[in-house]
Amino acid sequence: MNAVTHCLWRDASWRRRPSAKYTALGTTIHMGSAVFWGVLFEALCERGYRRSGAINIANAAATTALATYVVDYHVVPARITPGFESHLSKDSLGLTYVALGAGFAVAAVLRLVHDADRVAALELPSTGGTVPLPACRAPIQVVASALRGLRQGREFVDQLTRGVLGLGVIGWRPKACRWPR
Repeated sequence: MNAVTHCLWRDASWRRRPSAKYTALGTTIHMGSAVFWGVLFEALCERGYRRSGAINIANAAATTALATYVVDYHVVPARITPGFESHLSKDSLGLTYVALGAGFAVAAVLRLVHDADRVAALELPSTGGTVPLPACRAPIQVVASALRGLRQGREFVDQLTRGVLGLGVIGWRPKACRWPR
């Protein structure tokens, strides 16, 4: 949380201990940026909402994470970058943005359960069909259904990483993961 305050105090990005001066302001800046990027994600979800479910969420998450990275490291001056690049390797920095997109996507999928007025079904890309989502269904069941629909090609993970980092995850398969039945 201290790293983001390097825009005001140059030595702040190297501080590891919490302090009222650095940590409070860093937390405020960090939360403000999270809300800002969350608004973009929600706008992207709304824009394409009627077309699809899971694919729309993946597209919105990947676009938001990519936009965040581009703005943070290619648009704004170095003085106002997030600051945590001085603590992380390039791979870890990339995973930070993948985690941001994944966090938005997971939150959106879980929210589908409680949004019965606006959502009648979640379209699963591997089946081409829809799975009804009654409002009383447990969030873990929704996630399990989505994972079941996506497990064959891992389209969600591939699309998210290609969109965010331009990498793709060719050859990556989770060995210890047991898919829900």
